[in-house]
Amino acid sequence: MSSTPPWANVNSNTSSTQHDDETMVNPYSNTNEETTDKKDNKLGIATGAAIAGGIVGTVVLGPLVGLVGAAAAGVMTLQNNQAGDIARGTGSAVVSAGEKAKDFSDEHQLVEKTQSASNQVVQQAQQADEQYGIVGGTKKSCK
Repeated sequence: MSSTPPWANVNSNTSSTQHDDETMVNPYSNTNEETTDKKDNKLGIATGAAIAGGIVGTVVLGPLVGLVGAAAAGVMTLQNNQAGDIARGTGSAVVSAGEKAKDFSDEHQLVEKTQSASNQVVQQAQQADEQYGIVGGTKKSCK
C-alpha cells in the first residue's frame, strides 16, 4: 500500500488518509509576510526592552548589572505575565522613540550635516598642520 508521507502535504489543505487526525505544520515555511512582520516586531520590542534594561542596570549598578539587566529584560518580553507586559511596553516605547529619532534625523539631514562638518574640521586641521607644522613640532618636543 502506497501512501503519501505526512511531510509531503505540510503546505496544502489536504492530508493523506492515513494522517487525517494529525495537523501537520511546516515550521520552516514562510508563506505569510504578516508572520515575518510579527517576528520582526517582536524582535524589535525585545531589543528595545533589552536596551532599556541595559541602560537602567548600567546607570544604577554598573556595566555588569547592565548586561544582566539587558538579557533579563529581553527574555521577559517572552513571558505572558505582568512583568512581560511591562517589558513589552518598555520595548515598544524604546522602538517608537528610535523611529521618531530616525525620522527627525532624516527630515533634518543630521547625518549628512554631521559628516560635512566633521570633514571640514579635518580639512582645517590638516591645513593648520601644513602651515604651522603642529604635528612635527609636537613630535620634536616629545623626544
